[in-house]
Amino acid sequence: MADLKYQPVTHDHNAFLEKAKKREGFKKAYEDLEEEYTLAKKMLAARARVGLSQEAVAEKMGTTKSAVSRLEAVGKHAPSLTTLKKYAHAVGCHLEIKFVPEHAQRLLANTAALSPEDLNDSTSLVEEDPETFGKSVAGLNRELGLKILGGCCGTDNRHIRSLAAQLATGMNKNEKKGAD
Repeated sequence: MADLKYQPVTHDHNAFLEKAKKREGFKKAYEDLEEEYTLAKKMLAARARVGLSQEAVAEKMGTTKSAVSRLEAVGKHAPSLTTLKKYAHAVGCHLEIKFVPEHAQRLLANTAALSPEDLNDSTSLVEEDPETFGKSVAGLNRELGLKILGGCCGTDNRHIRSLAAQLATGMNKNEKKGAD
């Protein structure tokens, strides 16, 4: 079994998608299976990271190569949590499932007064005042649990200081609630 080493086949997925999206009905079908494609991509990446073949993963899971192949194929199989856990363990990972609020699913990190479309067409920098920026971005942390926060063009040390102060204020309020 030691001679079964994973050797990836080169594939330009972006070029494939661009070509495929030109086919009638492909884009909608692809979007309908977005979560499945994301899961398959993560599974393949995890297997590639540890350098295992489907045969090696199957052996670790106590199943067959064809079962692993079906598991990694999009839209052909709805695996159970037990099976996903076995796969994760076989590739040296643990399975983590999250429920993400619908309003956060397509979140754009934009606290400017302009819409993303208006910002895309803008030829000038739109700067938000530091206090408003700090409150808006700290709100994303409190309401949605986002852990990585920051700014973009037009954000400077004043904005980051305001964000830090807002986060500290929120933490102090949470600490006081916990002490009650």
